[in-house]
Amino acid sequence: VRWSMNSRQGVRYIKNRMGNDLKEKILEQNGILTEDAIKKKSSIVDCPRCQLVNVRENKYCSKCSYPLKPEAYDEIKATEETRIMELEQKYENTMQTMRKETNEKFEKILNIVQQNSQLAFIKPEILNEF
Repeated sequence: VRWSMNSRQGVRYIKNRMGNDLKEKILEQNGILTEDAIKKKSSIVDCPRCQLVNVRENKYCSKCSYPLKPEAYDEIKATEETRIMELEQKYENTMQTMRKETNEKFEKILNIVQQNSQLAFIKPEILNEF
């Protein structure tokens, strides 16, 4: 659409269309909702993954469990971070236990070698091969 320089149609369009949308966005961002904005809100939302129509109150899609609200995504992220921390701690505990057991077994082998006079002549390099 081309508007002439003297036409007020462009100004009216911006004022009537974009002005209201912009005003509503500002009110929404500041947590202020007008009665009109509340009435205009749809009671349904489409899932971006599977396109199932969900009730707006759902945090997750009823079909594919995709997060439909930011707080649902935040919940998933927090759960995953907690799980990762638990796995890291479990890994570290397992590694510490394995190191301790290995060191204990190695010390037992060294004690046996030292106590047995026939094994005392084995060169340490040979033990490293095992």
